Amino acid sequence: MTTQRTPGGTWFAVAVPVPSPRLWILLLSLAGGRVAAAQPAPPPGATMPVDPYATPAAPAPELPAPEPWDPLDDDGWPKGVSLERMRHLRPCGLTEVLPGPGEVIPCRPEVIAEAPQWGLSLDWTTGIVAADVPVTGGAHALGVELGFGLTRALSIGPRYELMGVGLPTAGDELDLAASHRFLANARYRLFTDEVDRDAWTIGLGAGWAVQDAALGGGAPIVRASVGREVGMYLDDENAVGVGLELAYERNLDDARLSAVVAAARMGFEVNIRAPRNLGTLDEPASAAYTRGADVYLGPVLGLGYSVGVPVAGPLELTSTASFAFGLTDVGTISGVDGSQWAVQAGGRVTAGWPGPAPLYLQVQGGPVWVSSEPERRIAWALDTEVGVSPALGCDGRLDLAVRVRNDVEDGDVMWGALVLRLALGEGSPRAGRGCGYGAGAPPVVTMPTPPPPPPAPVEPAPAPGVDGGATVDAGGAIDAGGGAAIDAGSGAAIDAGGGVTVEVEPIVIEVELGAVWLGGAVEIRIDPRVLPLDKLRAAGHVEIELTGPADALADYEASLAATLDRQGIRADAWTRTATSGRVIRARFTLK
Repeated sequence: MTTQRTPGGTWFAVAVPVPSPRLWILLLSLAGGRVAAAQPAPPPGATMPVDPYATPAAPAPELPAPEPWDPLDDDGWPKGVSLERMRHLRPCGLTEVLPGPGEVIPCRPEVIAEAPQWGLSLDWTTGIVAADVPVTGGAHALGVELGFGLTRALSIGPRYELMGVGLPTAGDELDLAASHRFLANARYRLFTDEVDRDAWTIGLGAGWAVQDAALGGGAPIVRASVGREVGMYLDDENAVGVGLELAYERNLDDARLSAVVAAARMGFEVNIRAPRNLGTLDEPASAAYTRGADVYLGPVLGLGYSVGVPVAGPLELTSTASFAFGLTDVGTISGVDGSQWAVQAGGRVTAGWPGPAPLYLQVQGGPVWVSSEPERRIAWALDTEVGVSPALGCDGRLDLAVRVRNDVEDGDVMWGALVLRLALGEGSPRAGRGCGYGAGAPPVVTMPTPPPPPPAPVEPAPAPGVDGGATVDAGGAIDAGGGAAIDAGSGAAIDAGGGVTVEVEPIVIEVELGAVWLGGAVEIRIDPRVLPLDKLRAAGHVEIELTGPADALADYEASLAATLDRQGIRADAWTRTATSGRVIRARFTLK
């Protein structure tokens, strides 16, 4: 309350309100804010005060620096390039440096192999046995052999065999007598191509057999073998290989257990010395003979090995060594009762038709060793084989046939099976297919290239939809909001409202139509109901691209066109793209 006098001398009272404490606090806060906003900006380089209550920012993650990639290994050899691929190149000079990744290799680095050279192999062995004690005549064994290379061709080392020999019994079940055979073995290789690791082998061994009393108990044993090996280098000093071996084993005791067995071997070699025949081209596949691995599928499994010599025209002389499991009297599969080991020879005639898979007839005869209860027997048998033989690769064939074995003495069927045979070395019947490099230009070898970088992390896709409620329909129509519909098959640029233009991409659909093998001899076709017929009808423009083997594309195009015509669908463009695969695919582009 204040008092004031007027010019006329009259006094009167004026009431002035006093702000409350809350109003003072508000006014002071506004004043402080205005003062803070009016403060000048800090000069460049000045340090800003740190808020002690602020949450510190997370440090940026440190990505590890990529390790440098070297196309050479520790010995200076190109990574992933085998010695076989570089066998024909000249040796590199002392100061010569190999080129960069992906470039042509002009020379062959020195082979640096550590000592010792050694190898390990596993084998499955089967064969016939005879003894002065009762046996059924069949045996099987698993073997492992370790060899250390004293020279380029000679190796020595231990060998172990676990052999099971069939024993006759009075009951329904056969007994197997176990023989654990420990030998010191020497193996000498007569190389026919040292770079390819192709060689004839001769082996000699001696040791001790720990075996059941039914086989005569423990006894000294000797072993002699001859075999054939082939292999493949993995780099400049390590290789893998397979082989077949025929061996004779004999126990030197009163039981005089003898075995003639065949073994299929596979293994690897490490620290191989540089071959002597480097600087030569790889020889082409043999035109003088064929060799094949046989698989017999029937009531029981069988395996075999075949060799053929082309004579003239469609005629070929053939020989086969085979083994087949047997069935006992109670119907169980056995390797020592009813099993058959056969060595046979004969002829084969191949017809000139049908072209992709010509028919053939093969007849072979020879002795068959049959293990049986109570003892073994020898039968003379005639095997007849009828099938088809489509070409496989540049120097091979695949035989698909039926084989029946008849006893020559009484004509009874002894055995039968379906045959699957992979034969290589086709010379005369399939001449001129250009296998190997012996008669052609040497291959071009390039330096390895770095592996692709790891894929980038995938960002999560944004939620679908356009501003204003736009959604994408599974059938290809886009609802842009406000009732507007966009046909994804039209290919037009459409204004979705608000100045936004949506460019619709073509729709691409890929369908597998089928597959062909063996030049069309085996074919699979897909049901046409898997075709996207509804989408094809709705599209304004349809382009179709067929991919697959060249000899099948025309047939599949005609079949697909007929199917689409029946559905009232017209294709605006057709394209054929030949590939090396066996699957035929159709790629539909809808606009």
